Amino acid sequence: MAQPLELPREVTGTVPGCIGCGGEVPASRGTKPRRWCSESCRVRNYYQNHPDKREEKRLADQRRHRKAFVPKESKHEHVCLECANLFVSNHRKSKYCSIRCAGRASRRVRRARSRGVRTEEFSYLEIAERDGWICQLCHEPVDPWAEKPDPMRGSLDHDTPISRGGENTRENIQLAHLSCNCSKRDRMN
Repeated sequence: MAQPLELPREVTGTVPGCIGCGGEVPASRGTKPRRWCSESCRVRNYYQNHPDKREEKRLADQRRHRKAFVPKESKHEHVCLECANLFVSNHRKSKYCSIRCAGRASRRVRRARSRGVRTEEFSYLEIAERDGWICQLCHEPVDPWAEKPDPMRGSLDHDTPISRGGENTRENIQLAHLSCNCSKRDRMN
């Protein structure tokens, strides 16, 4: 009996005998012959032969699913270091409620550094609580809930002004009404 003529791999485009499913294997493009019919067949066979890796993959898939579909609690409550207002942010390390407050704080620090004086970070709330919500210029109480245009709203005053060589530190900062602070200007106490 005559045997069928066997054509080379390049002509047929497939080679029988996938290791995983036994199906036909596409011809390889390189010098190394392919052993699998597809990538999914290779992966399926790998995990069948390695049960420990199967469990690792299952756990990794669960973590990936949890990351993609389970919402995280991403809102954080903060107190603005400049104006002491409560605000909610998506970031854990937020310091200021707005660009305006961040700019005001950075201007104060930049001004102090440009004059070569010592500066440190502090909050409006910290100074106000230290001074007992009392204006250090007129010795009247400061309303903690007063809004921005109110002249009796609290503000931070440099005891010795930066223009006169004062530092931007807790020791040189005091609580004052906005109107008292504006009338004092850059004078010394």
